Amino acid sequence: MPEVSARLDESLQELLKEMAAEGEPEGQRPSLLKSESVQAALEAMIRLLDANAGACQVTHLSLARVLRATFSPGDLFPVR
Repeated sequence: MPEVSARLDESLQELLKEMAAEGEPEGQRPSLLKSESVQAALEAMIRLLDANAGACQVTHLSLARVLRATFSPGDLFPVR
């Protein structure tokens, strides 16, 4: 499963890069994140984990990529 790990790492790096605060050096993992971006990602995760939601869609694009990379190896709902 090295390709799964690589995809997950790549999607997490993209998410962190998108959320990086101004002035953070490029090419490194940021130590500071923009609060607006963090709040948007957390709101998307809360909607995703909401037990009362019949179906949910993650509208935060980078978070959706992370979740797709995380859950795609499980093939929970394979295409028929």
